[in-house]
Amino acid sequence: MSVVNTQLEDPARATEIGAEVYMPVGPVAQAGPGQRRYTALGVHVLDGSTVFIKDVWRDKRRLFFEAALYEEAHKEQVLSGLMTVEAHGYVLDETRKPIRTPRIAAKDSDESGAESGRCKMRIVTKDVGRPLESIRSLRHFLCVMYDACAVQRNLYRRSRILHRDISDSNIMVAPDTNKYRNRNMRGYAEVRFVNQVLAKDKNANPDPACLLVDLGNGADLKVERNEQVLKERT
Repeated sequence: MSVVNTQLEDPARATEIGAEVYMPVGPVAQAGPGQRRYTALGVHVLDGSTVFIKDVWRDKRRLFFEAALYEEAHKEQVLSGLMTVEAHGYVLDETRKPIRTPRIAAKDSDESGAESGRCKMRIVTKDVGRPLESIRSLRHFLCVMYDACAVQRNLYRRSRILHRDISDSNIMVAPDTNKYRNRNMRGYAEVRFVNQVLAKDKNANPDPACLLVDLGNGADLKVERNEQVLKERT
C-alpha cells in the first residue's frame, strides 16, 4: 500500500495486488483511535472495475484463517448468498516478507502470557453489496433478513461452519449483477431462499436477496481445538 497525493488533506492509499493497482473510493483518513483493520472499495486504475479490500492484523494465536473458511464453504460447489474471495494472503514488505508486529509481553505477565504478535493479511472480493440503509421497503428488508438466515443454515449444514459475528454491516443487500445471480442459480441451497418459497414453480433456482460477508470470527466445527487456541475476539 502506497500513499499518493500527499499534498492533499486526505491522501489516498493505492493498493497493489499482484500486478493490479487499485485506488480507494473517497478519502480514507479517519479520525479517532487506531484500528486493527482497514476496509475500502478499490477502483482499478486501468479498467475501472471495483473490488472490496479488507486488511486485518491477524492475531497469530487464532486457529482459523478467514479466506480458508470461504474456500471450505465453496468447496466443489459455490454456496449461494455467501461472499467469494478473489485474492488473499499475507501483506509483504519491500523485502517480500510478511508484515508483522513485534512480540511484546503484557504487563505483569509471564512469558506464557506474552502477546504473540499479529500479521497483516488481506482479502479481496469482487462481490460488492449494498448496505442495509439502502433498502426502501419493509418487504425488501424482510427478504434480505430471511435469506441471510438461510445462508447461515446452509453454511452450517454443508460445511459445519458458524459465522459467529452477525451484524448489520455483515449482511449486505445482494449485488445487482447478472454475474452474482448466475453464480447463485447453480449454488448450494438446501435451505430454500425466499424467492423459492414464494415461487409457484417449486423447482425455482435460488436468487438470494442478500450477500453474507465477513467470516473473520467464523469457526469450522469439524476442526478440533485445544486450550491454547485464542477463544475471545481481539
